[in-house]
Amino acid sequence: MARFLDALSTGPRSRSQLQRAVGVNYDIFVRYLELLQARGHLAEGKEGISLSDAGRRLRAELVAWLARLFAP
Repeated sequence: MARFLDALSTGPRSRSQLQRAVGVNYDIFVRYLELLQARGHLAEGKEGISLSDAGRRLRAELVAWLARLFAP
């Protein structure tokens, strides 16, 4: 799921662009995409799939957690 959040951090992507960016097979891609959408972390519109406000907050929390985890 972190791959989805990272891939979308630079802006919207089409489904095919996002699948290539996250590098998982189609079944896994759809499962995670639906999960993130159901929880309100992704939005899908004319421009493609993007992070919602909740998705941006989740990504920021994940980045902060990883920074603490791997801090020297």
